[in-house]
Amino acid sequence: MPVVFTATEAGYANGLGRASNSKGLESYHYVQFGRSPDGKPGHQFEFDDVHYRSVNGVIKVAVARRVVEFDLKDQKVIIMREDLADVEWNRFLKGILEVFGDSIIELS
Repeated sequence: MPVVFTATEAGYANGLGRASNSKGLESYHYVQFGRSPDGKPGHQFEFDDVHYRSVNGVIKVAVARRVVEFDLKDQKVIIMREDLADVEWNRFLKGILEVFGDSIIELS
């Protein structure tokens, strides 16, 4: 069953992207991503708790109009809708492109 939430805050700075629904009323969720911590090619990804942290664990990032879907190696799916200012959303998308690269990103 996918984790679905609407982000109310997001950003990307210094190689780290993050989004959460901290300003919303639903159960708390977040995603966080960045380049591989050891400097090797790849990425790190975390959602909801450090227990769900992985290196190179994302196999696909699907970006549609105001929705991002992260598909993970362990078959978990995180669907993030957004309720953000355009500046925040665009910064977050920039981070996705910089961290994950063309090989696993699908734009629609």
